[in-house]
Order: sequence, then structure tokens, then C-alpha cells
Amino acid sequence: MRVFIDPRIDTASLRQAMAASLQSAVILGEDIRVSVFDSTQPDDFVPPRLLSLRDYHSSIAWIFKGQADRDRAKEGAQRVEAALKSFDEYMRNVAPAPGKCTQLLRMAHEIADGPEKTVILLLSDKVCTAPRVRLPLPPERGLVVMLAAGAAPDGASSDCAFLQRERRLHASFPQAAIIPVVGADSLVQIISNRSAWRASERLVVYPCGPQNSLPHQVGSSAPRVPHAVGAVGDPGSEPGSALRVMWPRPRAHVARVFPFQGDGAMPGEVLLPVVQVGDEYWPDNEIRADPVTGSFSGEAIAGRPFNDCGVHYVLRVFRNVGDKVIVGRPLGSWPQGDASLPVEVIRTEECGASM
Repeated sequence: MRVFIDPRIDTASLRQAMAASLQSAVILGEDIRVSVFDSTQPDDFVPPRLLSLRDYHSSIAWIFKGQADRDRAKEGAQRVEAALKSFDEYMRNVAPAPGKCTQLLRMAHEIADGPEKTVILLLSDKVCTAPRVRLPLPPERGLVVMLAAGAAPDGASSDCAFLQRERRLHASFPQAAIIPVVGADSLVQIISNRSAWRASERLVVYPCGPQNSLPHQVGSSAPRVPHAVGAVGDPGSEPGSALRVMWPRPRAHVARVFPFQGDGAMPGEVLLPVVQVGDEYWPDNEIRADPVTGSFSGEAIAGRPFNDCGVHYVLRVFRNVGDKVIVGRPLGSWPQGDASLPVEVIRTEECGASM
């Protein structure tokens, strides 16, 4: 796993994102390497001990039921704690980033040339608009972009500002999962869900200048596909692409019945929202996408009336569900079919006087 850090990111967001990344590495059994771009730090950060636990050997306590798993989990937690302390020391030697915004070009080259199957990019809210970069990735590689919360422009909401940054970044990273800073559980699910990322083959850099400038292909050994790439603008929703739940935002506080919105469906397509809590997966009423734009909206249910305060739920929207599902009858796993990335929400409303 490779993590790229924008040194302009605020300290609180950086530490939260790094904690989630380190914990995810342990859960997924991967080792991790961290690079700070646009900085004077020449060396990458590597945790003092392997987070994949490849060098860990359980004690004789394995004969007790479940003890080996508990020991392994404890060892993983200790290594994450040690890695965070070591990372704090590493960041003390990172000089303030030059310039007022983040250049994506050099970092995109490093991602394109790297062998890592999982790449996490931690960005501040200040990304330069030029030169324009487009980096599709092959299906065996996944890219997650975590955006730190930034100040919204005058007259704009923070959600609108986030969506504007998200759309700009999707022009550069069409397969990426672009999300706010989240916890380890949500990050693991997002990393594991590669089905939403479409296959592609090369890095294309668009010269600074007019929109009709010809792209220049770099760092690619794949054959050129005629008419596969055009100029990049500010993309809107793309009907028939990967499903995206755009509202609520991850870790939003919701009522028992909460609205959701998204895009990426085929016009008029029937979709199935499913809510996970613990090891149960609850299908909600089917919805139909807009007949023109492919956007969709509906309502999902999180728990029982006047109960389940503080419980975490995960929403995903499915297309092409092969299994027969019945609304209100829980499943033992996610149904078969194409799905949006998971969105974690927290039940905090309509919980009665005890909340």
C-alpha cells in the first residue's frame, strides 16, 4: 500500500487519515509506504514494524479458543500505535510546502509508475488547476483520494465546495474513489470494492492552454486506443458509469428514515438500496433512476423507531441484483450485483428522551 501526502493538509485531518490508513493496512494484511510530495523531505516513511504482520508468530496460547486472534489483533494495534508515533516524528522534519496550491503532475507520474495495488492520496482543499492531468488505472490497481475539509467559498456550502473539488479530481482520476477523511472500517470497505473502478491503460497529461489542446501520452506501454481520450472539462454526472451515492456524506448523522441521492445509473434503471448493520443486510424499497440524467434518490431505513441511538449503518445502492430479495427481510451478505461505494451513517435522531 502506498500513501501520498499533501503537506498542505491540516494536522487534524492528516492524523485521522493516517490512522485510518495504518489500521486498514493491518486489516488487509498489507505493508505501507508514505511519501510527502511538494516538500523537501527526500525519504519515504516506513513504519518501524511490518503492518502486514508477516513476521508475527503466535504464542502457544493458540490452544485456547480465540486467543490467537486476540493476540494477533493486539499485536496489530500496538504496531499501529508505534507507527503513528514514528510518523509524528517524521513529519516534524517536513518543511512547509512551497506555493499556495498542490501540483498533481509529479505525484501522478509516481502513481502511474508504481507497482502498488492500493494507493491512497491525502489532499488538502488547495489543488492547482493546471497542468491538467488524466490518470486512468488498470482494474487490478485501486486509488482512493481523501479530501480534507476546506473553507467553502463565500456564499457556498461546504457540501457544494466538496462536490466541486470532487468533480475536478474525477477528471484527473476517473477510477478513483474520492471521499472525505473517514475511519478505518469505511476505508477498508472502499479499498476492497474495486468493481466500481473501470479498466484503463495509461497516464495522459493535457498541456496548459485551451480546452482543445492535444493530449500528450507519457509513461505507457499499452497500445493507443483511437478516440479513447478527449479534452477534460468539468464533468457532470455520467449516466451508465459507476453508481455514486452523493448524499448523505460519510458519517453523517441521520434520522431513522433518511433521504439519499446519487448518480451514475442508466436512465430509468431500477436500483435497490441496501442498509448494513452488523452482520445483517436489509433491502429497502426499489427506486427508479431519472429517465434522462440517470440520477436517483430515495429513502432508507436505519433501525427501529425510538431505538438504536448511536448505531452505525452502511448504505449501498445496487444495480443488476441477481438474487431474489424481499424488502424488510435481512440477507446474510451484500446481494450479487454492481454496487456503489459504501457510505457509513450514524443514527442520532428520533431516539426518544434517552438520547
